[in-house]
Amino acid sequence: MRLVFDGDPADPSEPVGVTPRGGLALEPFWLYANEAVSPPRYAWVVDPFAFFAAAFDLSGLPRPDPSTLNGRRVYMSHVDGDGFFNLTEFDRRKTSGQVYTEEFLSKRPESPFTISVIAGYYDLALYKGPDSIRLSRAALDRRNVEPAAHGYSHPLVWRTGEAALKIPGYTVDALKETVGSVRLINERLLPPGKAAGLFLWTGDCLPGADAVQAAERAGLLNINGGGGRFDAQHPSYAYLMPLSRRVAGARQLYAPASNENDFTNLWSGPYYGYRDAITTFERTGAPRRVKPVDVYVHFYSAEKYASIGALRKVYDWAHAQPLIPVFAGTYARSARDFFAMRVLRLGPRRFRLEGGAALRTVRFDDAVGEPDLSLSTGVIGFRRDLGSLYVHLDGSERREIAFAARPLRRPYLEQANFEVDSWEPRAAG
Repeated sequence: MRLVFDGDPADPSEPVGVTPRGGLALEPFWLYANEAVSPPRYAWVVDPFAFFAAAFDLSGLPRPDPSTLNGRRVYMSHVDGDGFFNLTEFDRRKTSGQVYTEEFLSKRPESPFTISVIAGYYDLALYKGPDSIRLSRAALDRRNVEPAAHGYSHPLVWRTGEAALKIPGYTVDALKETVGSVRLINERLLPPGKAAGLFLWTGDCLPGADAVQAAERAGLLNINGGGGRFDAQHPSYAYLMPLSRRVAGARQLYAPASNENDFTNLWSGPYYGYRDAITTFERTGAPRRVKPVDVYVHFYSAEKYASIGALRKVYDWAHAQPLIPVFAGTYARSARDFFAMRVLRLGPRRFRLEGGAALRTVRFDDAVGEPDLSLSTGVIGFRRDLGSLYVHLDGSERREIAFAARPLRRPYLEQANFEVDSWEPRAAG
């Protein structure tokens, strides 16, 4: 990019450029931002995909990609625990948790759901009785449900300790909110052999270092915050959030998409607003796949007629797409290992991937040919889609991808809508 100031062509300025040692993009020529209007407006000035690929000289290199598994776009659905005990507007004898269980968990038994509850409820006299325990277990103790914790008191503002649940004598404590809430759910709500290992951030989703570090030290996966939209009101990739943020050496993983609050004006209406999430799912899937599909709501979405109808429409759309359904924990492990994988170039057409075993896909955006599976290790297949080559990996700590002018043919997996635990190609299949 070359600009001329003051009409003097002899004194040009180049605010964006790529050199052999990297790239440079000066503000405001790389990203447009106007935060004086509501909502704020953002747009990329440069093409971020082309700019960073050129600046980091990524041509021909594999790119770790947690949006895809076994050649298909990842689909997940996770539910925050807010509103589980709210009474629904169409049957005052049923809670939102009960209606969500009946309308979605029971009617889609082959679809994975990640379901969280707020642990502190079960320390309050009104909710720790057998009826509340029974309702909660009916949602969590299912083959298609991955249990998760959504805090002990549900902090609304982590920095100040403001919480949604007022528990006598309790002030927000990072360890109790994360590790303690998971322990309580495992002890009181889950049967032997089933345990929660995932924490869903609450409220403003801006936990301090003490909370994120507590979750990491306990071996808990964590997710929430982030998200983003890409639709008529948010018409740019600039409205999408990254995979995670660093918090004093620990890592908070972001949710891939915004929840229904962003579509209902913080749950003030219109309550059918979440149906518009479909546009974001479509635009983040093609012509360039940048995010998985994440149907992400709270239990109070099962409280109103309009919100249930919107959620049913979104689920119907997702189930009609060629996706691979996984638990949110599976995606979280993949996104976590995105940062653990090292890519080593062994030669002009050979790469070694070290670490990041839970990340099972790398993507080539350049014309690189076809992998030779007889020379590769830890590769179970590949698929060309959206102008890229997606290479499917097994769970080994060290994988190698080799390309050859005339690759030896052998059986390989092109695409699958299920996870693959082991793979052994033989002469006959």
